[in-house]
Amino acid sequence: MSTEVTTALSLATGVCNAASSLINVFSSYRQLRRKETIELKARIEAFKTSEYMRHSGELIRASVDEIERTYRHIESKNLTGTALKYAMGQFELLNEKLSDAIRSYHV
Repeated sequence: MSTEVTTALSLATGVCNAASSLINVFSSYRQLRRKETIELKARIEAFKTSEYMRHSGELIRASVDEIERTYRHIESKNLTGTALKYAMGQFELLNEKLSDAIRSYHV
């Protein structure tokens, strides 16, 4: 009987060791996956920020170009009265659009 108990104890110890090894492997795998997920999320956020900044820069550049074109048009037409008032109103709207784009760029 002593041999059977020793054999059973030996087998149980082997099973325990195998289970411990599997748990360690699974734990290592989870830690690796968690690290990869965190790194991937960081890369995605960096890309989003980069794209947001690029897009905001394009909006700012387009607003500046539109203000420049509007200013040249106003200057070339020698506008007066109501036409000048309307053109200046449009010019102010463009300026507000540029200000909004700059504010969003710094957020």
